[in-house]
Amino acid sequence: MQPLDLETWTRRRVALQRHLWQLLGRPAVEVSPSGQVRERLDWDGLIVEKIVFETEPGQSVPALLYLPTDCPPPWPAVAISMGHGESKSTPGPLLAGPLFARLGIACLCADPVGEEERNATARQGSRAHDAADVSTRSRAVGRKVMGKMVWDLMMGLGYLASRPDVDATRLGCAGVSLGGTVAGYLLALDERLRMAIPSGWFFRPEDQAIGKDCSRIPAEQFLSLMTNGELLGLAAPHCAVLIANGDADTVIDRDGGGMGAVRGLGVSLEQAQAIYQLYDGATSRIGTCLEPGGGHRHYYLSKPALLFAVTHLAASGAASSELTQMGERLFGDWADAHGVAIEPLYATDLHFRGLRLPDLPVRPLPPAYRHCLTADEIGSDRFTLEGWLRAAERGGSTHTDPGLSIQ
Repeated sequence: MQPLDLETWTRRRVALQRHLWQLLGRPAVEVSPSGQVRERLDWDGLIVEKIVFETEPGQSVPALLYLPTDCPPPWPAVAISMGHGESKSTPGPLLAGPLFARLGIACLCADPVGEEERNATARQGSRAHDAADVSTRSRAVGRKVMGKMVWDLMMGLGYLASRPDVDATRLGCAGVSLGGTVAGYLLALDERLRMAIPSGWFFRPEDQAIGKDCSRIPAEQFLSLMTNGELLGLAAPHCAVLIANGDADTVIDRDGGGMGAVRGLGVSLEQAQAIYQLYDGATSRIGTCLEPGGGHRHYYLSKPALLFAVTHLAASGAASSELTQMGERLFGDWADAHGVAIEPLYATDLHFRGLRLPDLPVRPLPPAYRHCLTADEIGSDRFTLEGWLRAAERGGSTHTDPGLSIQ
């Protein structure tokens, strides 16, 4: 990346955002953010709402919204971006919802396309979006699966911003693995965001994009246009970013024990900081939190990441000093105590189980309370991956998926 002045970067930024949307695809017809609260629960000292929000014509998303009770609205809000196999009922989001709410931050946990109540059989951990034919069909109409996930989360933020009890000027996102990747695109494109914590992301050398089709193909294409550092730099005017990872993440870097990804992160951070520097020297708004020996984990739930969120979203549920002095416990111990099963691939001390959390008294929402849809809605085209694909094939997108170039 060549040294830039602000005027040159501003022109390039506009072009990069435009081409990034061309690469990802978006609906041919857009809708205004809207949602329906189907049930409101008083649970464990918090409020949990079962909601359904609209993302595009004929397409909606079921979600759980965790709301604080210890501080008055309007609250800041964060949307959780789901990793491979994650949904609102899997361990990370089950912890994230009440944990953020305890800190005074409303937390949206929505099923991603293909998972749980957006799966034809309501299956969890299906990874249906990884199928090769899904990638092929969606790309044929200019609507990549990655673009769908980014768009849905953007519409979730739009729904949050439309609520009178949420402060639309204090919105954030966070996610791990595939969710970190989605958050990375979102922070570059959604200028309402004020804070983002992507974890377990793809910071490798630009010629080594990895992952399954839904993440690898968009990465290969955008890396032909810009660097990872420039992608992060697109957030410079509006969003504070913390990349929170372990330096031994063998999931994102199976060959190098995590170190290849760490080296890639260092280069990307330097490039992004140079861009942030153009905006009043605001390099303090982008940084990393690397845990030595840490693997693939929900680092957005670690104490340093939560302090970052509380600070940049100006949350009032817990003082930073209180959070700093709080004791810690392991994610695995929390899961065991509450009967939350962790997927075997990640149920190790290196990965999910070894994450250190602030020791706040939070419990997972019981299974009986997690369903947002009626029995006859399960499997309907309004919610499922298959329904979205059929609608996309009928209606196409606002953009094609051409070979792109930027001057």
